Amino acid sequence: MMSPKPISEDRGVTNSSFRHTPFQIIHVFGNFMRIWSIYLMYHYLSEQGARVLFFVFSILLPSSILFLVLQKPWKGRPLSSQQVVPSLINGAITALYFILWTNGLKSCGPLRAIMAEYAGAILGVLSAVLYGRRGNIWKKGSNSDSSMTLDFPSLTYLTAVLFGVVLIFYIDSIAEERLHFVFSSPRHLMVAAGSIIVMEIVYKKDFSLLGFLICSIILGFGIFEATSLERIGKDLQRANDGTFENQNNFLPVQT
Repeated sequence: MMSPKPISEDRGVTNSSFRHTPFQIIHVFGNFMRIWSIYLMYHYLSEQGARVLFFVFSILLPSSILFLVLQKPWKGRPLSSQQVVPSLINGAITALYFILWTNGLKSCGPLRAIMAEYAGAILGVLSAVLYGRRGNIWKKGSNSDSSMTLDFPSLTYLTAVLFGVVLIFYIDSIAEERLHFVFSSPRHLMVAAGSIIVMEIVYKKDFSLLGFLICSIILGFGIFEATSLERIGKDLQRANDGTFENQNNFLPVQT
């Protein structure tokens, strides 16, 4: 009697990667569109001289309306009295973050503003590990006549709301749940770096490709090391929890 052929591990890995291909495409497309919206925002703010506070308000207001329609919070369980104040504080801090980040975008340009997000991710991971909680390499692009210009400010608002705030929230959630990597990961940085290179070439910026690649590699190595420390800390915590449970299982029962 012939025994059935065992399924090879390579075939299982291939099928798993094939199932993840649509999610990877969605993730790359969503992050590319977000970075494109950031470049549109920068050109609009620098060329039109719009006020940052009004610009952020005009983006967050329709974004919040879209989130209300999509999430439908009135159908879920209402917040307790202890959750209302932290939610309001979190919303105020988020709005302040958008204002400060947009000011940085207007002052430093899109490349530095985007890469600074990943530098902040390293600090966040390191703080979680330490405290137990979960020539110029690149230059500011010149506003020369050769760069792409915006004829319709509405395009800037539309892309900022859809791709910069709303859709990127769901796309990052899909990447975390299906692909098992978060914003503070080298693969996420690789997608962002590729999108930045395309945008810098399209907008004809004063851009050093070699210097940017060197900085991206250094930053990616820092993110990898920081996340490795976090993984080691979680593994040690799980091992300690398992040891404690085993000790409890071997304790004699007093009668």
